Amino acid sequence: MRKKDLYLEQIILGEISHTNNEFEIKEKEEINAIKKENKAILEKYPAYDMEFAVRSKMLSSKEEKLHGSEKKFRSNGAKAFFTSQRIMAIAAMLCLAFLLPIGIQLKNRTETQGQNRVFIEPEGSERAKGFGGKIFVYKKEGSSAVRLANLSKVSAGDVLQVSYVSSGFSYGYIFSVDGNGHCTQHFPEKGKEPGLLTGKGEIALDYAYKLDNAPSFERFFFISSKAAFSRKNLDAFFNQIDLNARDSIDSLASYLPSTLEVHDVFLVK
Repeated sequence: MRKKDLYLEQIILGEISHTNNEFEIKEKEEINAIKKENKAILEKYPAYDMEFAVRSKMLSSKEEKLHGSEKKFRSNGAKAFFTSQRIMAIAAMLCLAFLLPIGIQLKNRTETQGQNRVFIEPEGSERAKGFGGKIFVYKKEGSSAVRLANLSKVSAGDVLQVSYVSSGFSYGYIFSVDGNGHCTQHFPEKGKEPGLLTGKGEIALDYAYKLDNAPSFERFFFISSKAAFSRKNLDAFFNQIDLNARDSIDSLASYLPSTLEVHDVFLVK
């Protein structure tokens, strides 16, 4: 980039000041052209859409059996949410990063605009046993996302993202089960054992994914504890899910040790 171009862009961003008598007509025209180009890029590739695409990825892990259980877990990246257009858009946004500073880590995002403000501090929880951590599921709609209430309708191909609030609990395990009885581990992203939770505010997991064509429902669970626990502590819970994944949360909670709490979101297909 030419030194002059950088100087003009710093003026547009307000990083340096200038007086009108410093510029010739040609330089003023160049500034207007840069502003017009920036506006066109933002209209074609909205910042939130790029943020959502960057965060979307697929995990490479294959199906593996639960320790102490016969239930199989599928990969939590059935389909990556990428298209060639989005990849090109991401590249364009990265090239303009110094002009258009945006946060691409939702968990650190504190300010958004209009309908794109989706990862907000929760006001309540759905169907929780005790206090425990809280889980939330968002569906991408256009260039924004909507938090799904319990029993919301979803369809194959919908792009979802999960978030949680630790509520003072230190360890957690997040997974979902679908109408075919297949389970998907969402947190931790790697490994088989429950993971250490982030303690402040609502935390979005690091990926989004598309629902497959499994019938009937997709149900998300967040099991949390103030002390470390093993997945072996969840064997009775998973065995009951094998028998009846539609069972009430209170009934399922009775199969957990008393030190664990569970919260769920049930989505209907």
